[in-house]
Amino acid sequence: MDIQPGGQNVDDSIASRGPGKALDSVPARFDAEKQAYEVTSTATGSVDSDEFPEPTPEEENTLRKVAGSLPIVSYSLCLVEFAERASYYGGNGAGAPPRGTQETAGGLGMGLQASSGLVLLFAFLAYILPILGGWWADVYVGRYKAICVGVVICGIAHLIQIFGALPSVLQKGTAHSAPPFIIGLLILALGAGIFKPNIAPTILDQHRHKTAYTKVLKSGEKVIVDPELTSSRTMLIFYGVVNIGAFYMLATTYAENPTEPLGCGGYPVATEVFLYFPIYNINDGGIGSVSSNQGASMTTNGAPNDLLSNFNALTIIVVTPVLSHIFYPLLLRYNIKFGRINRITFGFILAIISGVIGAIVQWRVYKTSPCGYYASSCDAGVSPILIWWQLPNVILGALSELFCNVTAYEIAYARAPPSMRGLVMAIFLFTTALSSALGEVLIPVTQDPYLIWVWGAPAVALAIQTILFWFRFRSLNHDEFMTTEKDYANPTLPAASERADKEL
Repeated sequence: MDIQPGGQNVDDSIASRGPGKALDSVPARFDAEKQAYEVTSTATGSVDSDEFPEPTPEEENTLRKVAGSLPIVSYSLCLVEFAERASYYGGNGAGAPPRGTQETAGGLGMGLQASSGLVLLFAFLAYILPILGGWWADVYVGRYKAICVGVVICGIAHLIQIFGALPSVLQKGTAHSAPPFIIGLLILALGAGIFKPNIAPTILDQHRHKTAYTKVLKSGEKVIVDPELTSSRTMLIFYGVVNIGAFYMLATTYAENPTEPLGCGGYPVATEVFLYFPIYNINDGGIGSVSSNQGASMTTNGAPNDLLSNFNALTIIVVTPVLSHIFYPLLLRYNIKFGRINRITFGFILAIISGVIGAIVQWRVYKTSPCGYYASSCDAGVSPILIWWQLPNVILGALSELFCNVTAYEIAYARAPPSMRGLVMAIFLFTTALSSALGEVLIPVTQDPYLIWVWGAPAVALAIQTILFWFRFRSLNHDEFMTTEKDYANPTLPAASERADKEL
């Protein structure tokens, strides 16, 4: 029980002063994350003052909507995310093959299925452990401490992997180099699982205004600062920083020494939306290591066979400011609402096209390889098709993430109670773990001569799912973006028929 310095209970103080003055009643040391349900939602609501007036109905229809500014502390948190993602991706570069050869990069040389198994196991753990990390932060330690613990664990993991990557260890063979790599991988997954569900909600928490308000720009124009646009721009910046960190993998790939291959509409609806992401995820880049394996069967001229995967991050880095400052403002200028469900649906369509292109490229590799439909293990040579033909697949997959994953981050934050934002974010991340589990099941068929279907079948499944998704959730394009404390005043959710009526 939290007592004010004068001896009054915080809950009693808030009750006596009323919800309109709840913020004034909270002492400086008050921790909103750890308070009771109603206290949390009240304490984290938007400040209503003359300085930030709510728009009138007429202003809602006439004034231009803009995104709010990102606080400086949010940029600092984005730098922490950059460092964590550089650690996450940078420690797993495959290395460059000997120059002027078509050999496959990699120091362990354990083959496609073993590589896919480790990649999928790592992804599964890194995206199922956020359930633990989000719950631990929301219930016990708070998101800031959880972020710090996650960073420390990731640091320990890299120290172990550095030992396993020493040339003297690699030269002794897989029996010596694989154990520290795998142990470091598992510890890194734990650190990422604690860190990742808490960083995005913490960044979004820095925006103090959860409802729209009006302000006058320096030009004299009166505009509406819209929380949905603010969250969207923030998550675009966040996702861009994530991929700047991921792009660090390119540096480590070339840096390695070449070696021989050894509420109503609340979080229940949000989590239902997330259930459509596992099939999408296996279309974004393919299952396991099939993309790198495909590249290894093509003419590389000494380039790492996983080089093109770095163009995923590069595409996101380049396109993020275009979407944030040109594309979305242009849509608003012409009064075109590109709603949340429409954005995700469009992203799904891009991923479908990406998967189809992957299947077509794999078919051409089979047709032109000296070993035909057994190109992955061909000792007679590689396909004359250049590895750069993988670029359309990679670029479209990256573009799809900017519409799907960024929007999902927004939904996870906006549709969760303040005391559960880490957990709801973890539920979204858990969908990647489900994708990895599905990929593990499919490992027996991730081999020649079935690789065309390994690309094509998920694209067909996603096409069917996309149609169902749009018809199921299209009404959410027009509902209120941010759930506030009033949505949680009654802990009992309305009946399904009432929710359906509201959606209609």
